[in-house]
Amino acid sequence: MKFGLGFLTTYLVAIIFIFINNCIVVPLQAGFSSVFIDSFLGFIRELLPTVILSGWIYLLPCCLIGELLYRVFIRNRGFITGLISFGLLGIVLTLLIGGRSIYSLLLATAVAISFYIARREKKI
Repeated sequence: MKFGLGFLTTYLVAIIFIFINNCIVVPLQAGFSSVFIDSFLGFIRELLPTVILSGWIYLLPCCLIGELLYRVFIRNRGFITGLISFGLLGIVLTLLIGGRSIYSLLLATAVAISFYIARREKKI
C-alpha cells in the first residue's frame, strides 16, 4: 500500500514539476505575454509522454530501487538520513540514465525525495 502511494506521489510531483517549468519558468524567461499559451500547449504535449512513458520506463524502476533502498538501509534510520539518501539516489539515477541538465537533476531529486516522504513509516 505504501509503495503505491509513493509511486502515485512521484507521478504527481513529476507532473507538477513539468507544469511549473513549462508554464511559469519558460514564459518568465521569454517575456510573459504571448509565450504563455505556447508554453501551456507545450505542457499538454509533454504530459502524455510523461504519464505513459516516463511512468513505466523511468519512474517505476526508480521507485523499485527506492523501495529496495528503503527496506534494506533506511527503514530504522532518521528522517534526515532518508532525505539525504534519496536525494543522492535521484542524482545518481539521473546521471546514470543520461540526464545532464539541471532541470532533470532537480526533477529526479524532487521525485526521489517525495517517494521517500510518502513511503516512510511514521514513528509514534
